[in-house]
Parts: sequence; C-alpha cells; structure tokens
Amino acid sequence: MNPNNAAASRHGYDDVLRVDTPDAFTAVVRLKKPFAPAVHTFFAHSDTPYEILPAHLLARYGSLDRIPFNDAPVGTGPFKVVRWLHGERVDYVANDEYFFGKPKIRRITIRIVPDENTIVNLLRTHEIDWFVQPTPRTYPALKGIPGIDIRLVNFNGYYAVQVNVSRPALSDVRVRQALALAVDKRRLVRDTTFGTAVPATEDLPSFMWAFNPKAGTRKFDLPKARTLLDAAVWRAGADGIRRRNGERLTLGLAFATDSATDRLVGPAIVAMLKDAGIDVELKGYNTSLLYAPQAEGGPLASGRYDLALQPWYSGIDPDDSSQMMCDQFPPAGWNWSRYCNAAEMDEAQRLALDHYDIPTRKRAYASVEGLLARDAPFVYIWWPRQIEAVNSDLKNFRPNGIMEDWNAYEWSI
Repeated sequence: MNPNNAAASRHGYDDVLRVDTPDAFTAVVRLKKPFAPAVHTFFAHSDTPYEILPAHLLARYGSLDRIPFNDAPVGTGPFKVVRWLHGERVDYVANDEYFFGKPKIRRITIRIVPDENTIVNLLRTHEIDWFVQPTPRTYPALKGIPGIDIRLVNFNGYYAVQVNVSRPALSDVRVRQALALAVDKRRLVRDTTFGTAVPATEDLPSFMWAFNPKAGTRKFDLPKARTLLDAAVWRAGADGIRRRNGERLTLGLAFATDSATDRLVGPAIVAMLKDAGIDVELKGYNTSLLYAPQAEGGPLASGRYDLALQPWYSGIDPDDSSQMMCDQFPPAGWNWSRYCNAAEMDEAQRLALDHYDIPTRKRAYASVEGLLARDAPFVYIWWPRQIEAVNSDLKNFRPNGIMEDWNAYEWSI
C-alpha cells in the first residue's frame, strides 16, 4: 500500500484494516469489509497476488522498485536463488530448511532462451528437461520428440480481443457485438493453437465453478454482424469497407510483436473483420511497451488503442472485478477497456466480492458473464491450456493451473 511502490493494482489489499501477529507463527488479517477472494489473494494466487516479503530486509527502504533484493530475492520456497545472470540464467540450490522437507533435486538452472525453435532443439537433445509454457505453434514439433511428455493443463485465463469502448466508433454496443460475431473462434483455435486451446464463451473457463453455460458469447455469424453494422448506420462502400458520414470504419489492432501467437492471430482477425466491412490496421509493440504502466505511456493503460490482442492469466478465484469495474481504470486497476456499467456490472461484482457463500457468488458471476456477452467489451476467443513439455525421466512432475512447480520439492530425475 506504500504509494512509492509502483504496484499495478492494490485490489484487495486496500480492504485490509490491520494484520495481527499473536505469536511467531500466526497472522490474522482483519478486513474493513468482507472480501471473498481474500485467502487466495493474500496467501495463494488470485487476481492480484503479491508474495510474502521479509520485513527485516525491506522495511528500511522507502520504495521497493529498485533495490538489491530484486536481483537476489529471499523467499520461503524449496530452492534458493544463488545467481541471476540477467537475460541468460538463474541458478538455484536446494533449501534444506524447507518446511515440507529437503528437496530431492539439489540444483536447478533456469535458462533464458529467446527463440522457441532453439528451445525445442535443446529439448530434443535433452540438454534441458522442461520447456515452460511453450506457445501453441511449437506443439506439433514437441509431440514428435521421443522421451518427452506433453501436458495440457486447464487454468483460469483467456485470449481475447480487448475493445476500447471509449473510442467513438466502439462506444456503440452494436459495433462491438458485430466484432464478436465476425470472429470465427473455432477456426482460430484450429489453425493457430493446433487444438491446444478451447473456444471461449466469456472470460471464466468452463471447468470453473463460476462458469455460466447460459451466458454464451455470440457465435460466428457474419450475416448478423453485417446487419448490426447496417443498423449502426455504417454502410458498405464500393470497396466493401463501411462508412458513416464519409468516415471509413478503420480500427487499429495492437499486438505484441514478440508474441508468436499474436503474429499468427492478428492477420487472421484482420481478414475476418474485413469480411464484415471493418478495416483493421495492425499496430505492433514489444511486450514491455504494450503492457507498460500508464505513467510510462503504455498504450493499453493509457487508452491509446482501439482493439488489442490480450492474453490474461488469473488465479483460482473467479474474481475479475479489477478488469470490469468503473473504479478500476488505470492506474487504479486493469480496466483497460474503459468499460463502465455501474448499475449492473459493478453491482454484480460487489455481490460476488462481499459474500463468501458459493451459491450467492455463483449467481453474481452468472450475471457478470451475461453482461459481458451482452455489452461485448471483449471478444473472448479461447481459453488457453498450459502446454508443458517435460523429460519423461522427471518424476512427480504434477503441474496445476495455478503454479506448475508447486511440488518441486518432490521432483526427482
């Protein structure tokens, strides 16, 4: 909560009244008001998780943004950082004081390799044992490597076209709905993820308890998309591109140039939207700039974009309020769409956040998902699955959708 720290979000932490420590092994978090995702947010992994940090090393600093600790972090896990060569590797050794016992593996090295083809070859020659979350384009090659197991792991995340609803043309819900109808999600899943992803409805995946099977995003329907654009008085010209009052319906699609997935999906979406009469121009940024904070001029956080390809990864709690509520515009949160529906969306989100019982929260998220389908601040394309390619000799490797290395102390090879 220190304003000197460049925290991207303080969601949940701003509801903490105080933390009591009645003994050396107990922390009691007292909240100002109910906050249903509290346990997952503060102690596990939810919408905005921050790790527990050692006060004896950090309390003396006015800001944690640029301090030696960030290059040599101390935590509570089964391995300790002993060396970090930026852009090259991180070396770990076993933490024999780990509370679950001594790890079986004594040393782990994380290699940082920028090219996925190189990583596939390293895996093929068994110079590495684990390729962490490769992109879908590598999937066909990975499947053909002897001695390598491929895991597809469900997790709470999505890949979408984010819509900046503050843009004049996109403030009309009919235009946003037309975008959703003009995108053939199943074809994109087939052609660009090789079946590793699942076509999405809204943001919450179907395996989660909060999923609403009745919300249902709009399916691919090009004639209906064209009808909606006609109703919004965007008329097709001789070249097929729509115009209104002499203005072409031209939108920019921001994407990460260093994302192989974005580079594949972007041109495909441009072609699909052109079939509906929407002219889309690709606008590439490197990842660090695209997702930079508002203060650093990031296009998403600053609202300087029309459409953007947007992957999102969250925790096991379905809380998505930091992307949807009116008070979560940057720099306060992640509402890069600038979508605001105080009467319905904010009310449903507060109901979900203020109640701990599952039936009440489930009803609230059913409303949230229905509003997303109706108001279309996103076009949700697919729910990704983590692809984990691992040496079959690595025993007890059991990734889950929150943390692949949660049981690293049990691994052996």
